[in-house]
Amino acid sequence: MTAARLRAPIAMIAALFLLLLTALVAVPNASATGGGSSSGATVCPGDGGWRKIDGLNGTSVTVAASEARLITEVCVKAGTEVRRVTVDPPVKSYLVQSPATNGHGATQDISHVSVREIPDSGGWFYPAPTCEGSLVVTYPGGVSGNDVNVRVRDLVTDESRTFNFHRNDGSWDGTRTFDPTAHRDWPGWTYYTYEWVQVDGTNYHWEGDVVCGGTPEPVEIVPSVHVEPAVCVATPGVVHGQELVPGAVSVEGAEGAQVSVRGADGTQVPSAAALSPGAYRVVVVRDDGQEFGDLAAGWEVDGDTATYAFTIEPAADCWEAVEVEMTGEPTVVDLCGTADDDVSFGTAVGGTWKLGSRTALGDGTTRWRVVLTPDAGYALPAQGSWDKVVEGKAVWLLTTDDRACVTALAPTVDLQCGATPEDAVTFPEIDGVTYEMWQSPNGLYTVKASVDASTHVLTNGSAADASVKWFKLDLTLDEDDCLPEPTVVTPEAPEHEDQCGPGNLTVTFPTVTGVEYSSEQVGDTVVVHAVPTDGHVLADAEGQAPQGWTWTFTDSDEACPVPAEPSLTGSTAVGECVADAPWIFYEVRLEDADDVVAETTVRLRIDGVDGENVELVLGDLEADGTLSGKVLWPGASVGEDGETATGWPGWIQLADGSWSQTNGNHAWTRGDVTATLVVNPELEVDLTYPDATPECASPQVTEVDEPAGPTGTTPDGVTGADGEPGVDGARPSETVVDAAQTVETGSGALPQTGSNVLPLVLGALALVAAGGVAIFVVRRRA
Repeated sequence: MTAARLRAPIAMIAALFLLLLTALVAVPNASATGGGSSSGATVCPGDGGWRKIDGLNGTSVTVAASEARLITEVCVKAGTEVRRVTVDPPVKSYLVQSPATNGHGATQDISHVSVREIPDSGGWFYPAPTCEGSLVVTYPGGVSGNDVNVRVRDLVTDESRTFNFHRNDGSWDGTRTFDPTAHRDWPGWTYYTYEWVQVDGTNYHWEGDVVCGGTPEPVEIVPSVHVEPAVCVATPGVVHGQELVPGAVSVEGAEGAQVSVRGADGTQVPSAAALSPGAYRVVVVRDDGQEFGDLAAGWEVDGDTATYAFTIEPAADCWEAVEVEMTGEPTVVDLCGTADDDVSFGTAVGGTWKLGSRTALGDGTTRWRVVLTPDAGYALPAQGSWDKVVEGKAVWLLTTDDRACVTALAPTVDLQCGATPEDAVTFPEIDGVTYEMWQSPNGLYTVKASVDASTHVLTNGSAADASVKWFKLDLTLDEDDCLPEPTVVTPEAPEHEDQCGPGNLTVTFPTVTGVEYSSEQVGDTVVVHAVPTDGHVLADAEGQAPQGWTWTFTDSDEACPVPAEPSLTGSTAVGECVADAPWIFYEVRLEDADDVVAETTVRLRIDGVDGENVELVLGDLEADGTLSGKVLWPGASVGEDGETATGWPGWIQLADGSWSQTNGNHAWTRGDVTATLVVNPELEVDLTYPDATPECASPQVTEVDEPAGPTGTTPDGVTGADGEPGVDGARPSETVVDAAQTVETGSGALPQTGSNVLPLVLGALALVAAGGVAIFVVRRRA
């Protein structure tokens, strides 16, 4: 067969294949114009004619074009949403709005923006050429032109040509179409791109890349992953105050591909910007017109899918210590001797006091070492009254006097007519006390009672010197004048009270004219002395000395009785269904014979087997220690009448009014739980979810068609009692939906998301077969 005879069949076969190709690719595509569209990418581009602007925040931002250029396309990312917008006509600046909202409906901040720009040559604008309608130019009123140039590049040979449209007999105005493929010089290219356009009458020149025809080479994508670790942000002034910011991941270089972030169980995470600690995978599914380039280490490629595994590690604690608040400082209680010496602490919020050590120094003093240790989450202030800081702990060094205490009693004076002053004065015999007497220039006598300052201290010593007690005596007596007889007085015994517990002995002095009382404490014993004042003598009494009476009282240290332990025995909490709503009826009785319990608030704590818990405040105990009533089961609710059930634990009502089973809304309380009545004390009670009626178990609903399963099994695979979703007694006005899929009642067909190309394909295949037969016939004729 000659070439001429084969030309027609070959042309027909080519036409048939072209028709088949057209049918296969004739699936509707969405275009982003005006309001923009989601791009399928995870980030906006930063190359290929795009200028990327990072480091943005806020829900809107105005971007300006570069010098002498105009913005013709905008890409914005907020949250996980990436959207492109075509700007027609091009502008100098553009207000970009965030396209994303979070789960609470709040608009999310913009992460970054990319813009594509063209030169700003001035003049009026016209749209870019298209593969379907070529170049369409609308001349403004009063403007015309007679010359148009369109530059096109062949994507097979890379040859570039400029096609000129010129009108010799006048000018064009209004709307005109210029089609290079209909130009007399069109070389018959089938795979080409529009690059540049010049229109007479405006300085604006369109530049871009509009690819038409042919089958383009696969676009190479090289996705890269940037992982932001979880971080900790301290909250100053709060004990252990900190905020843990979750980790995040972003993917670049995957424009046009499907990108998702999945957890260890394969479930897609709701937000790649808020990742809890754990293992994750970035999954990139390339488009049909794409291929993976040379990916970095860590990527695994399986066919059209590339996977990158990474881990978000928990953030380390970063809280800042809070200063300990101190009021007062430690002081010593310095009593006679050493047995009753003690130390008292100040108050500290966020710190713990303790006596570190007590050491006798051998010089008659004892050193007390007091330590303040900051509690967890606290630290010492920068300055304080302490003596030193050791390993973050404040240390005070205090001293007490170890010397024994004695009381210097006044000398006894018995002035007799004719007697010398020395004969009239009798000094008490007190261990450790030495008396001296001399006459002063004014005629009075001075008596000095003193002790050895290294071993004793006077309880009634002078303010200037505690080892000395001074007495002034007037022993002047005329020979003709006899002193009157001193008045005999009888001291009254002091009153004492010995309360239970150690250190609770108190002694009260009576008031008796002519008697001076004083006391000293030795260990658990208090010794009270009564001495006469001037002009008085003590009465004789068995066992008492004339110069001074004494009484001795000893602290019994008898322990205080132990109060009876309080109890909640007999208290109950029972689940009961009332008007289809689950309630908890409770009766609480506190047995507290010794009035030990200060807290009156009653709480019911419910704990699940996996660590879940919820606490219900039931109210305050009455004066008789009882409380009774009822409270809704956690997750349940009733209407405004307080009775009609409107919610059940483990169920949520969807926006369309249907009910859906959920692991939330306290669903765990329907299983094995431990319930405890808490007042202080506590009592564990037997509490289970009520099963009095089917309506109390769950909302009454109608089952949506699901794959056949065991009788009484919900779409989630949970077997329920009568009245549960999909079982007898369901209300026909409501719908049960699977947690992973919502089916709207009354929808009889799936939405149409593509075109029906089967008739075109079958027709094209028939034509191909006919062409094959034609060739065979021609060859047979040859």
